[in-house]
Amino acid sequence: MRDLLGAKVHFGADLAVFVTTTRFSRPSERFAVHRDHLGMWNNGAPCCP
Repeated sequence: MRDLLGAKVHFGADLAVFVTTTRFSRPSERFAVHRDHLGMWNNGAPCCP
């Protein structure tokens, strides 16, 4: 997650997405978006509640 955030900042991206089939560590959960929110965003809801 730290590397993803660094790449997002370095490249000036508006959004960075990391998909996993496992769980995030507690510190990473602060940056994670739950899959239900990702599904709502994919259906047109504003990103990242």
